[in-house]
Amino acid sequence: MTPQQDARRLLEALEPFARSGEVGPVTNPMYFALTAAIPTWHRFESALKLLQAEGYLFDQGKVLCFDPQGRRGERPKPRWAPLLTLSPPHAPGAPSRPSWDEMGVRTAQLWAERSADPKLKVGSCLMDRWHRVIGVGYNGRAAGEPNERESLDQGMSEALHAEINCLLAANWNGEGATLYVTSEPCASCARAIINARRISRVVYVSPYYEDARRGRDLPRGADILRDAGVEVVQWPA
Repeated sequence: MTPQQDARRLLEALEPFARSGEVGPVTNPMYFALTAAIPTWHRFESALKLLQAEGYLFDQGKVLCFDPQGRRGERPKPRWAPLLTLSPPHAPGAPSRPSWDEMGVRTAQLWAERSADPKLKVGSCLMDRWHRVIGVGYNGRAAGEPNERESLDQGMSEALHAEINCLLAANWNGEGATLYVTSEPCASCARAIINARRISRVVYVSPYYEDARRGRDLPRGADILRDAGVEVVQWPA
């Protein structure tokens, strides 16, 4: 096996775990994938240097922070460290591609256009940890009901929210999913997201204030999610 072949195998093994800005331990699936691809520290080190020379950017060259005390010929020993941030090189003049977050937000916005709600159209998109879409939804009445609001008053539309429709249709694939929503989840949807137990991150575009809760100084949906340990990001409109 040449260093060039090892470099390709390393890249293929790392790709499913690459997620910009994520922090946490080196997981068992990641460790097994890497050691299966490249069984010795010496080969791993050589492959990493080749990828860096090609322009791939890792977290200060400390990909997965394998134990530096490991002797050559031994299997790498994972420890607590930042997970890798993998940025493929762009050829000069090549068009840049949208980020996975941008793809998720755009998909949610596209599905929002399906809503018949004249007051607020909301769409959502659920991606698994490998950035595959596993669910979509938009706000609307239950199947078979008239596709119209019962009232224009807040909370009285009787529509199922986009997040709920997305969760109901989700084709779950493990944990660590990200939910993209065009509007901040309400308190009830936030609790449903928490109880799904597979969503670790929520990205929303527009803030949403529930008048009844704001009048009583109760937490918003984003605050409920954060208190439960879910990462919440507001996407710039």
